[in-house]
Amino acid sequence: MTFVNSRLHEGVRASPTEAAVSPQPARGWLGGVISAIDLVLRYCFGVRQFCADRRCIIRIGVGTARQDVRLLDGTQIKRGDAVGELHFWNEQLPAIPWSGPGFAWALTMRRQFEHSLVQLAIHAERNGALAEIAAFHGEISFAGPPSRKAKLGSVAARHGFEVVERRRSRPGAIHDFFNSVFILCLIRTFNPAGLTSKSLIRRRYEVWISKRTLIEQYGAFADRTRTRSTPATEPESA
Repeated sequence: MTFVNSRLHEGVRASPTEAAVSPQPARGWLGGVISAIDLVLRYCFGVRQFCADRRCIIRIGVGTARQDVRLLDGTQIKRGDAVGELHFWNEQLPAIPWSGPGFAWALTMRRQFEHSLVQLAIHAERNGALAEIAAFHGEISFAGPPSRKAKLGSVAARHGFEVVERRRSRPGAIHDFFNSVFILCLIRTFNPAGLTSKSLIRRRYEVWISKRTLIEQYGAFADRTRTRSTPATEPESA
C-alpha cells in the first residue's frame, strides 16, 4: 500500500476563493468491492489508524526495510530492520474539487498533513510498540515527467522528509504494475476528481523521516494537542 493520491504533488491553480470540497463520490458496487479489498489488505498488512482525530489523514503499519538507508541526521537503517510505514487514510483525505486542486484544497491538504505528523509524533513518543522503530517511510506514486522529482524533494524537505531512490527488480516491476491498477481503483473510489491520468506508468519514490526528526520537528506542536489527542483504541485493564 502507498500514498495513493496522484495529484498531491501537482501544481495548483491560484484560486484562493475556491472551496476545497467536492460532492461525495457515488461509489456504487465497484466502489464497495474496492473498499472491501482495501480493508482486507490493511488487515493483512497490519495497517491501522493510530488516533481518532477526524483531521488525521495518515495510517501506519510496521514493516521491514527493503534496502539500506542512511538519513541526513545520521540515522542508519539496515535492510531487514523494522520501520514504520505511512499510508494515506483515504476516507479522510480532503476531496479534490471537480475544477481541480486549487489553492484552498492545497492549503487544507497541507494543514491536515502537518496536523497528522503532530499526532504521529505524539504516538511515536508514548507507544512502546514503536520503541525499536528508528524511522518511518512512505511511497509516493504519480504519473508525469521526471522533473517532478525536484518538486517532490522540495515539498518533502519542508516537512522533514528525504527522498530515497528505490532499487527496482523484475518481481518489483510486476508488483508495481498491479499496484498501479489498484491505485487507480482507489482514487476512483475515494477521490474521483483526482483521476486526471489513467496511466499505469507511474514513478515511485520513497520518502523517509527518522523518528528523531519527527519528534524534534513536530514535538513542539504536540504539547499543544496532546490533551486533545485520543487514541483510536485503548486496551482495557484486566
